[in-house]
Amino acid sequence: MKSVTLMLPALALLLLSSCSTYQYVSLAPADDTQDPEARPTLKDSLEFSYAFVGDGGQIQIEIHNCSEQPVLLDKTKSALVKDNETIPFFTNISTISSVSRSHESYVDNRVHYTSTEGEIQSDASILFIPPDSKVQITGPLLENSSFKFDEAKEVETVNIRTENGYYRTKSVTFSEEETPATYRMFLTIAPYGKDVAPIFINQQFRVETLTNTTLTPGYFEQDGKTKFFIKEATGFGTFMGGIIAIGILVVLAASGGM
Repeated sequence: MKSVTLMLPALALLLLSSCSTYQYVSLAPADDTQDPEARPTLKDSLEFSYAFVGDGGQIQIEIHNCSEQPVLLDKTKSALVKDNETIPFFTNISTISSVSRSHESYVDNRVHYTSTEGEIQSDASILFIPPDSKVQITGPLLENSSFKFDEAKEVETVNIRTENGYYRTKSVTFSEEETPATYRMFLTIAPYGKDVAPIFINQQFRVETLTNTTLTPGYFEQDGKTKFFIKEATGFGTFMGGIIAIGILVVLAASGGM
């Protein structure tokens, strides 16, 4: 039984350890060249901040209306464009959150009725942005699976700084012509209450760097670039846990514990 006691902590450690790898994707914005002699437009009074959050890089865009007039963001005419595919910002999906309570009789302990309370949350198709205010919208994920390292590309060994020191791993950097993916955020915004043509915001990002590591997001220090991660399960921890579990069964059988 002493052998079993020694193997149990190892089994617990493997089952709780990371069974996944992470690919961190750094993005670079495309150049937005503007005519310096162009007349000021509504677009010049709007500020945009882009972030890509969590596993797969969910789009988050903060829009600051710096003008003196309210504007409308039309999510039905806004989309992510990826590989020539249009993925809309507006999903037209309602979320229902509810709580049910059953009421029993004190006499026969039978359920006599059930009450349900909840609310339905719908995705707004039009967002109103008052003057000198901000609004944040959420869009689709950029990716659902990790990129494969191109064998023709040179793989660099890099040292990533974490709170516990430096961690050595592999990374690949792409030029604008070599990038494996580009993402274009297309937004449609119009002045409120005015019969004028809307303006269109085009912001494009490209994949600049791919970094493969076992470092979880909590240990990965952001370096100031636009970055998201893609999580891939490896199954290594489960496999090793199974090996140790089999070893425990063998020891129990040999010691007559089964």
